Amino acid sequence: MQVADQEAPVLNKLTELEQKIGELAVPCTETTIVRAFGPKGEVFYAVQGFRHVLKPLDYFAIRMRKLGHIRYIGNRERPMYVSPAVLSEAYDPRQNAVYAIVNTAKKAISIGPRTQGGLSDPEDRGMGLGSYGLSLLIRWLKFNYPDYRVSKSPLVALEHEKQERERRDKLLSQAGLTLVYTGQHGKGYFYANSVQELQEHINTEKIEPIGIDGLFSSFSMMQEWHKDLSNEYEALRKSHQKNLDKADRFRRKAILTSVLLLFVGLAIGAGVVLSYYLFFQGYLG
Repeated sequence: MQVADQEAPVLNKLTELEQKIGELAVPCTETTIVRAFGPKGEVFYAVQGFRHVLKPLDYFAIRMRKLGHIRYIGNRERPMYVSPAVLSEAYDPRQNAVYAIVNTAKKAISIGPRTQGGLSDPEDRGMGLGSYGLSLLIRWLKFNYPDYRVSKSPLVALEHEKQERERRDKLLSQAGLTLVYTGQHGKGYFYANSVQELQEHINTEKIEPIGIDGLFSSFSMMQEWHKDLSNEYEALRKSHQKNLDKADRFRRKAILTSVLLLFVGLAIGAGVVLSYYLFFQGYLG
């Protein structure tokens, strides 16, 4: 990482055509289903490559769409709830995506998105999905344009999002990109002199390709666990209610016993008073 002057130029601004080219892209790879692990649970994403060639530009993107998630109570053996897969949703070119726009005339590459805001769902960040998508993009660039350079692309300032800024900068640095700061809060740009400098960085401890069968198997298993947990909860609820009823009966019995003892005490007291009264009456008479 470097710190540059405030007036350091940021090259390779997107033209209107480059901004719209992503909307023209169509799927060009098979869909991959991945599972990502985190401290709060597991998430499932569909991952697919999109491409559109409009010479001299070649657009390629890795896009993700969330299929569902599993949240934990305390550990992976105790799932709290399962959100089922939503297979009908489309990929969004502006969210959960990373892309490269290759200018074959200049042998230069722009890497985006420009916002670098991470995944749209904050709970899914830090689970290796961002580096996974960027690594797939780098793999494609190395195969197709190994001798090209990555032009200067802007880093937006993230003034109130320090954690997101650190996560973004770590992601780009691990990918072999050089970061240069020209202002506060992470504002600046990144670049690479050659695609060969870029590195894939997939955390296999967090990311696992599972395929469509693995997706349904995972959800089926988790739903069974969730069913067992619901049954266990219902059994505990009934047991708790039974204990409450038992305690209520004991309380009523204790109250009744107390009342009876009170009446017995009053009766004994009245008998004693009456005995003394009769005794003194006989004594005086």
